[in-house]
Amino acid sequence: HYMCDSDILPLHDNIPAVKLHPAANWATSHIPARPASDAKELYIYSDGSLPGEGHRDDHQPAWAIVILGLDALGAFFRVGHVASQLPFSGAVFKPTDSVASSTVELAALLWALVWYSCAAPKVPVHVFSDSLTAVNVVNSIWSPRSNHDLVALIDVLLIRARNMHSTY
Repeated sequence: HYMCDSDILPLHDNIPAVKLHPAANWATSHIPARPASDAKELYIYSDGSLPGEGHRDDHQPAWAIVILGLDALGAFFRVGHVASQLPFSGAVFKPTDSVASSTVELAALLWALVWYSCAAPKVPVHVFSDSLTAVNVVNSIWSPRSNHDLVALIDVLLIRARNMHSTY
């Protein structure tokens, strides 16, 4: 429901084991949110995370996206953010005993593109990832070794995004 609203809303703390970094908590509580329609450009930051050693059993691989806007005066503002554990992110994520970091990074890119496709902003949109593997796979620089269905879905959304004249 949140992903297809014209402006996504922050999630509440009731998602199991998705814990925001303290800096993310500060940003989501102190940076004012404004609608995407106030932006002359949008920036989507994506990230995926695997549970660290020694975490409780309820920690799962997870992903997040944060959407920022830049207004006509050059001020950044928060549009919204979404985060989820991988098992709750859709049928394209097949349950396995081991999940690669590239899978959660690709999941974040997928949901960034889903938001973009649904919101269809009329301004340039820039999507960022800290995963060289994910970026090279979705830009067809590297061939995927796994996640073929996920990469195929991302390819479809990228074609749609490119047809909407945004930059990546």
